[in-house]
Amino acid sequence: NCDPDCPPGTYFGGDAKGNAICAQCAKGSWSPGRSMFCFPCYDGDTTAGLGATSIDECYPESEEEGAVTCRAGYFAPQGAETCSECPANTYSTGGVVRQCSDCLAGTTSEPGSSACEKEPCAAGKYMSGDSCVQCPKNHYSEAGATECTVCPDNKVSDYGTGTLADCAYGPCMKGKYMTDAGCQNCPENTYNTRFGMVGVGSCTRCPDGSKSPAGSTKSSDCVREPDENPVDCEAGQFNYRGSCRQCPKNTYSGAGAESCTNCPSNKISSAGSTSINDCDYAPCSAGNYM
Repeated sequence: NCDPDCPPGTYFGGDAKGNAICAQCAKGSWSPGRSMFCFPCYDGDTTAGLGATSIDECYPESEEEGAVTCRAGYFAPQGAETCSECPANTYSTGGVVRQCSDCLAGTTSEPGSSACEKEPCAAGKYMSGDSCVQCPKNHYSEAGATECTVCPDNKVSDYGTGTLADCAYGPCMKGKYMTDAGCQNCPENTYNTRFGMVGVGSCTRCPDGSKSPAGSTKSSDCVREPDENPVDCEAGQFNYRGSCRQCPKNTYSGAGAESCTNCPSNKISSAGSTSINDCDYAPCSAGNYM
């Protein structure tokens, strides 16, 4: 029940790699199409070339006696004294050739060809084996390419891009900003928390006294530098950028503190308190008692 879908002049066969293909009938045979084999001409008959489609193309081999012999890529019709070049998309392998054979579907040839070749791939594709494959993202190819080229300078492109001009800079990631030369890292001691930002001004500076590496993406990347000359503050104070400041109301600190501690819930203290014992409940309002 096999019904191969091969055109006239061909049969269902295989190539050197074992792949199933529609192959042209040899000289001296013919096929009406959709066939597993080619039919031979009667004994003593032959055909003008490869790919005959009907028994009507068979003729006596004796007619070739004294015929013009042509080199590959040329033919000589019956009665001709000189060989003519095969037209485009046809070919001949040379010898006594009355007509050139047509290229199979999906193949092409230049005038005077001895064989047909796969049609070149269109721009945005490349040849892989016997078929054209679309270029992946961030690549491009021109017509006839056998491979795709990576877009340069971190540029991006969509599937099937056909020219270098179609490669463009995409939105920058966090920690970067866009310039005419593409995405650049935010400088040291700055950060950027958003995608697609443009210009170095979109990078936010770290607070004074803190640093971050280039390309930082969040404020927590800014780390406070240790004080070169640490200050040992008294109780009730805290170290603020190298100087001692008094703890505010409702907080307290011991000696040498870097920060003040909040009093427990519902308790208060005066500014400059030195321990949790200085935190006390606030006086009750009218109508309440402690």
